[in-house]
Amino acid sequence: MLTFLRKQKQSIIMYVMLFAALLSMAFFGLFNLNTGKVSGLLAKVGDYSISMRDFKRVYQQQEWRYKQYFKDKFNENYRNMLLSRVQSQLVYSLVQRIEADRIGLGVSEKEVKSEIKEIPFFVNNGKFDFNKFSDYLRREGYSESSFLDHMHATMLNQKFESILSENIFISENDAFLAYKMENDKVNVRFVSIDANQLPYTPTEKEKKDFLKDGEEKVQRYYDSHKLQYNEEKKVKASHILIAYKGSQRAAKEITRTKEEAKKKAEEILIEVKKKSSDFVKLANKYTDEASGKKKGGDLGFFSQKDMVKPFSDAAFKLKKGGISSVVETPFGFHIIKVTDIKKAVTKSYSSVKREIIDQLIFDEKKDKLAFDLATDLIAKLNKKEKVEKLLKKNQLKTQETGLFTVNEYYVKGLGSEDSLKEAAFSLKKKDQVYSKPLRLQGKYYVLQLIEKTLIKKEGFQKEKDNFIQKLTTERIGHINSKLRNGLMDQYKDRIVIYKTVGGNSNKNNQQKK
Repeated sequence: MLTFLRKQKQSIIMYVMLFAALLSMAFFGLFNLNTGKVSGLLAKVGDYSISMRDFKRVYQQQEWRYKQYFKDKFNENYRNMLLSRVQSQLVYSLVQRIEADRIGLGVSEKEVKSEIKEIPFFVNNGKFDFNKFSDYLRREGYSESSFLDHMHATMLNQKFESILSENIFISENDAFLAYKMENDKVNVRFVSIDANQLPYTPTEKEKKDFLKDGEEKVQRYYDSHKLQYNEEKKVKASHILIAYKGSQRAAKEITRTKEEAKKKAEEILIEVKKKSSDFVKLANKYTDEASGKKKGGDLGFFSQKDMVKPFSDAAFKLKKGGISSVVETPFGFHIIKVTDIKKAVTKSYSSVKREIIDQLIFDEKKDKLAFDLATDLIAKLNKKEKVEKLLKKNQLKTQETGLFTVNEYYVKGLGSEDSLKEAAFSLKKKDQVYSKPLRLQGKYYVLQLIEKTLIKKEGFQKEKDNFIQKLTTERIGHINSKLRNGLMDQYKDRIVIYKTVGGNSNKNNQQKK
């Protein structure tokens, strides 16, 4: 059913794509269609150009809108994003204008002037007020010709969109199918069986049979996984941390300066080195690490790469029982005591041979073990038998997705895989189990329906008109996006960027600065 619905959806899109050469995304801003010197230009497409003055005008208009929306959150990142967006949209608008000329789609000067005269902002007592028009141009930094050009671009875009909307037809049946994809819901119970995590111990007979011709496999595995059998040197240490305002992860209540923190750490070090001192009690008393206050600063065992370099360098130079001098890291100043050391060890082939044999036998059998377990679970569920013991024995548990629609990208527990969603929606009756295990990325899934809610056509009728309009808008946006990508690719060799703003760059474009 889901596949059929998707095909229906795609067929509409393919039908509308026949008109893609006549479509356009919204024109954004304005530009001067004049050739000229490179100085003062943002970009050119063929013989047509966008001036930095035009770019600045459009940017300022959009920046005002952004600041109204984001308020105090408008920062340098937003500014760079907006700069790039305005630049790319101006370039695309110019590409659209050129493409419109090429295919013979145009708007006359008479149409533009008539449209301007109808703009309510310029009308006074039912008549066009030239003074209001002039004041607006002066305030916004337009010349009369550039504003006409801007209106020409906007109206041309409207003409494109009217052609698009007139040629998109979405039938009531198509809309209903799409509506169901957005509103039909299911909730399934499932078990996820990870073949790599199954508890399994080979029998002595299996090991003996494997070694008849598997000795070389064991040796090859050991040789190719030697790093796996190298145990690094590790130390167990405790520390006292003295943080300062501005150090990483420092608590809000810490107000001491860096100099004050260092001085305090040096004073504590003198106390730590007294023969009668108890490091655990001193750590509980002085350390600024919250967890360390409860366990005497104990960090457990760690390898050299587990800690920041200055800390590790100091700790790994100490002998068991040794105490460091004051060590500075981005977190503050530390006094370190090493309480135990594990030397580096490389496990020999003979010491890990049996472990490798177990692993290789398991690797050969794990997928079948997982499949057989999933199949057994399905059979028991279909017979209404209890499966708790089987799940517990294999360290598995049931999970629940909660209600979801087929259009949801990510489903709790199932992820974004279409095959799992399709299987869930194919179930019809409560407690029905999907007929076979579903395999995905080394896991097998067993699905059982808990609940399914389906939209009926009568309920759709109330929202039909609004939904068809919504669907039409979505299709227009989809096709506009396709068209934008296609046109920009078509014109890429003719686009020259003279000024790169907001971190915006395009390797396909020739750039000059």
